[in-house]
Amino acid sequence: ERISEDKKEAIEYYKKAADLGIVNAMLWYASMVYNGEGIAQNKLKASIYYKKAADKGAVDAIVRYASIVFNGDGVPINKKEAIEYYRIAIDKGNGEAMFRYASIIEKGDGNKEDVSEAIKYLW
Repeated sequence: ERISEDKKEAIEYYKKAADLGIVNAMLWYASMVYNGEGIAQNKLKASIYYKKAADKGAVDAIVRYASIVFNGDGVPINKKEAIEYYRIAIDKGNGEAMFRYASIIEKGDGNKEDVSEAIKYLW
């Protein structure tokens, strides 16, 4: 027997699990809150849960949080913090973080421009 879809109930359990420290639940809860699925959209709250997951080492959350703070998506822009998180993801071998960081340093956007440094991450 198939269980009926209930995003409101799902988000309730994702939040409970996230608040217990379950990293995957933090990611799912953050995503649903960020996109307004089953709950009112709240990018600030989503960023808090992405950061919690990022600080527990979840690479997807690290990159997502870096992007949010770099662009000021529902939170104040903090390019320095974003760069720090991109570098953490790079140290974990994340290609998307490498590309985004290279783009930032190529343009000097929030960091000193350094084309030769950027090339290391693109090639």
